[in-house]
Amino acid sequence: MIDHQALRPGTRVRLHSHPIGLILTSFTGQVIGPDPLWDDYYIIRLDTPAYQKPRTLDVPAESLLEIREAADNLDVVGSE
Repeated sequence: MIDHQALRPGTRVRLHSHPIGLILTSFTGQVIGPDPLWDDYYIIRLDTPAYQKPRTLDVPAESLLEIREAADNLDVVGSE
């Protein structure tokens, strides 16, 4: 399990896998901070946008620069 002290704002992280419902163009990003609503989740600013998988073909994919991710799906790769 990841040390939550290591997930300070500015810490560089790599996601282990694709979050459900998202298409990642990069698995790396930076911790913005803990999610204010969900325990053990963090707001991550990705290096390149992720895309939300559309539910129907007539809806364009929405791009996202920040996502909410569980601590157990993150590896620390450095700090800024």
